[in-house]
Amino acid sequence: MTAIILANCAILDGTCAERREDHHVLIEDGWIREVSDRPLRSETAETIDLHGRTLMPELIDAHVHVDGG
Repeated sequence: MTAIILANCAILDGTCAERREDHHVLIEDGWIREVSDRPLRSETAETIDLHGRTLMPELIDAHVHVDGG
């Protein structure tokens, strides 16, 4: 099992109008398993500190390129 904790990030997921600051995300085998406003712990996860950067899960696929040609 591959596990990553993205620590100290802001979440912008489209479910609320504002970014949620100071959050932590646990990803296991490519799936988001937990989002918390408190630090997460895992014996097997690599922790990556995002230093307040914004995480936009699934929003990368929510865009379109329109070509009028």
